[in-house]
Amino acid sequence: MLSVDLCENNDKVKRLDERVIEHFGVAEKLYSYATLTREINSKTTAEIMNEICGDCSWYSVSKCRERIVRNSMKMRLATLNDVKILSKMYEDFFAFHADLQPTYYNAAEEKGKYPEFIINSENDDAIIAEVDGNIAGFCHVLEDKTSPYDCIVQYKFAICMDLYVFPDYRKKGVGSALINAAKEWAKNRNLSFVELKVLVENKSAIRLYEREGFNKVMSTMRLKL
Repeated sequence: MLSVDLCENNDKVKRLDERVIEHFGVAEKLYSYATLTREINSKTTAEIMNEICGDCSWYSVSKCRERIVRNSMKMRLATLNDVKILSKMYEDFFAFHADLQPTYYNAAEEKGKYPEFIINSENDDAIIAEVDGNIAGFCHVLEDKTSPYDCIVQYKFAICMDLYVFPDYRKKGVGSALINAAKEWAKNRNLSFVELKVLVENKSAIRLYEREGFNKVMSTMRLKL
């Protein structure tokens, strides 16, 4: 994991080695590089890597960060024990959208009814991402089907209704992992595709969805009166 191919040049590899050795308090002369790598790989977490390499401008898009975060990441379905944290994430989600598009969205309190509905529904789930045991974000997915009209090709499909990642975990692969989890959720239900809506102002989310293979198939246009 911590090897030459993961940093963009030899200076960065040397810097990484020095900071890893310093962080873990190991004596460099006692370890071959392979032995050091194995030992560090068994102990390194996303939090530790952020401490070691977080001030590197290249780290935010590095493969080592992505692999370590992914290796320490766990996906699971929300239970009623998660209603409180889901409510908190929804309030952050509402506030985020209100900032982006205040004409149509308000910041709002979530008292738990909506998360409870999702968890208890047969057609909905909230997928939770955990990194090193800490909740990093969630994705609300639901099963839907096309309208029953002869002019419309019939499909059952998944909707990614809401996706939110806590600020401390953004640009670390959590959003991509949640989307992949939503894809697997849809495949397990034999659904044909995953659909989502995104505000035009949410440029970072649009870039994420495009990287993950989403294509624009329809636009919502609105005329104020």
